Amino acid sequence: MRLTRSAYLSALRCPKKMYYQLHGQPRESGPDLAARMFSAQTRRVGELARRSVGTNPGESWSAPWGGPGGEAVAVEETARALADPSLRVIFDGAFESGGIFVRADILERLEDGVWRVRLVKSSASLKENNLNELALIKHVLGACGLRLDGFMVMHLNRGYVFSGGDYDLCGLFSIREVSEALPPSEERLLRELPRIREILEAPEPPVVSVGPQCQRSSRCDFFDCCQAGPSGSDSLGCLPETPPELLEQLAGMGIAGIRDIPADFPLNPRQRRARLSCQNGGTVFEPGLASELKVLRYPLLFVDFEASSPALPRFAGMHPFDPLPFQWSLHIQAAPGQQPRHVEFLDCGPGDPREGFIRSLVQATAGLEGSVVVYNKDFESDRLKEAAVMFPELAGPVESLRRRLWDLCAVVQNNVYHPGMCGSFSIKNVLPALLPGMSYEALPVNNGVTAGAVHYLLVENPPEDAERERLESELRQYCLLDTLAMLRLVEYLQELVAKGKAQSG
Repeated sequence: MRLTRSAYLSALRCPKKMYYQLHGQPRESGPDLAARMFSAQTRRVGELARRSVGTNPGESWSAPWGGPGGEAVAVEETARALADPSLRVIFDGAFESGGIFVRADILERLEDGVWRVRLVKSSASLKENNLNELALIKHVLGACGLRLDGFMVMHLNRGYVFSGGDYDLCGLFSIREVSEALPPSEERLLRELPRIREILEAPEPPVVSVGPQCQRSSRCDFFDCCQAGPSGSDSLGCLPETPPELLEQLAGMGIAGIRDIPADFPLNPRQRRARLSCQNGGTVFEPGLASELKVLRYPLLFVDFEASSPALPRFAGMHPFDPLPFQWSLHIQAAPGQQPRHVEFLDCGPGDPREGFIRSLVQATAGLEGSVVVYNKDFESDRLKEAAVMFPELAGPVESLRRRLWDLCAVVQNNVYHPGMCGSFSIKNVLPALLPGMSYEALPVNNGVTAGAVHYLLVENPPEDAERERLESELRQYCLLDTLAMLRLVEYLQELVAKGKAQSG
């Protein structure tokens, strides 16, 4: 069974995911919209990276993808290309040794038959995993007999400012020489390969506890498979804010679940709350919740923003990965218990959505001086701060909104825990744990990454009208639920405080 670059990285993050990936375990669904977006961006960044190398006609060659024979054909043709002295650069060269298959993004021929390797990443910085990938590539290419001298990572430059028109490829990319940084990753590779091979050859997948990491940014494709195994909300993997070293320490003490952690074991307040909640089997509230809720001033404005962050800047003045806000939802509740009013904005057209986004929001909130409730306020605060700079004539009302932000996420983190949160304070986990009748589960678009991906695909590859209407409707449903969920959670917490039930223990 072949080990690939992506499978190796999966193994370092979660060996169970690698096992499922290489053993053909059915995923929950086909490639999701976020995966399609990332693939599209990766292809486009790769194309620009190849153009930046600047070869003359006939000096470069690209290894084939797919087709009859697939990887085996690509390996054979790469070997022939390496032997052709007229080729100065090889793109996506395919190599296999010892059951490991890799592609080298860019291979540059130096003097005396020596080659330099460039890894191309559609990210904005050098990451540890980039070195892990290069270590695997170096290992396989060396085993295939290539003489290598020089390893580089080529990634997008966050400092680049797009001026419109064609990209300045010299400014768009940062190139990092990482040869001296590789040895630790190579040592890790040699240490991990025997364990990875053992896992791959095992009749059953390894035991890995379900935890918040399984739904970070977006849910793992094999989440349901893991849920079916020995796991649950009492799993140590569901202890909030827990580094691997702490999990190893607890496991080494023979502790199997959160409820079994000794009372004198040092935990932070959120972890202690989780332990008490798992022991009691219900929600734990802190007495400080009442004072947190008391500061709210009506009318309450429940606001949520959605933004895409295109790897390649779309409009003049943007940097790679600059957030591009395109949607907001607003629920307005004039007084406690009153039926809320809903207003929204969505722009999935080819033009810059930012001006329409902020002007419509200012108009919708004009004269409403109550608290602005958000979930994880840094995101909304940063978008408002950027809008005030971009549209100085709106700075007054925009800054007024920003000053009144009230972060429901922080209130929950510091005062509430239920076992059903499984260690995560994402509203996607908090909502069904505290209000079982509400959930994001049935929504086709059910997280911010997917929402950004839908916007990206609607702009970059516009579908037919019926498909566009469907996707835009799904975006509206998701953003609406975000603000309605905040409203219902606040009402729930206020009711518990009023009845004197929101007390610790």
